[in-house]
Amino acid sequence: MTTGWLVGFGALGAIADAAAHKDKNISEAEYLKEALGPRLQIESLKSIDPVTELGLPAGTAMTFETPIADRNITTKATNRLTNSTAACYVELIVTQNFYQKRAIYGRSLNNRYVFKDFRTGKTSASLEKGRGGNGLQHFPPKTTDETEVAETELRAVFAKNFTEFAKGLKHAK
Repeated sequence: MTTGWLVGFGALGAIADAAAHKDKNISEAEYLKEALGPRLQIESLKSIDPVTELGLPAGTAMTFETPIADRNITTKATNRLTNSTAACYVELIVTQNFYQKRAIYGRSLNNRYVFKDFRTGKTSASLEKGRGGNGLQHFPPKTTDETEVAETELRAVFAKNFTEFAKGLKHAK
C-alpha cells in the first residue's frame, strides 16, 4: 500500500490518496506475492534457524505445508491443520505480508504470524499471535538492475521480522 501526503487531510484526503495510488498498489501487491511467495519465505526462514529462534528443542524437525487460503482458519482455529498426531507438535503460520510506503515514514514490510502450541499432547492449541516490522531501502526496485538487491533485502527483512516475532513469544521466555 502506497500513501501520499493527502492521507493526512482526513477522510476526503484519504479517499483522494487511495484513488491516486490505486494502480501502483495493485502492481506492488502482485510483485510482493511473486518476490515473497511461499517457497521464498521458506528459504528466508531456513537462513536463520527458525527452530532456535522459536525456542524449540534442538533436533526439532520442521515440515513445510501448502499454504491455506482461508484467513479465518489460519488465525482462529485451535485444532491441528495437519493429520499429525505427534505429542510434541507446534504450527507456525505466516498470516500476512504487508508492504507499505508512506510519505513520512518510508517503505516497510510487516508480517503477522500465529504460533500454535500442541506440545504435551494437547488437542486444542494455545495461540500466540504477533508481528514483526522493519524498514526497506531498496524494495520495490526502481529499475530491473536493482531487482536482485531489492528482492534479497525483502527476504532478509522477512527473516528479521520473524526473529522479532519469535523474541516476543511467551513460551520461549
